[in-house]
Amino acid sequence: MKRAGFKCSQCNVVVWQAPLDFLSVGAWPASLDPHHLKTIVDEALLQQWDSLKLHNPTISMSGFLKATADAAHKLRPTQVS
Repeated sequence: MKRAGFKCSQCNVVVWQAPLDFLSVGAWPASLDPHHLKTIVDEALLQQWDSLKLHNPTISMSGFLKATADAAHKLRPTQVS
């Protein structure tokens, strides 16, 4: 993931997005390298995992992530050429 820069139209100052900016909107970095954020996890997904683990302690993280990825692929809109 690349950082975004926001340029003020009044003074032309560019402000670069910082890792803490992700946290303020509920996005948690899941990459080990803080300089190259490749994976961002939504806070709602972490809450869902916590709830599922509480009610079903035998669920595995990999199973949860595979099911989440499958659901995400099914919800994606089809691309129009």
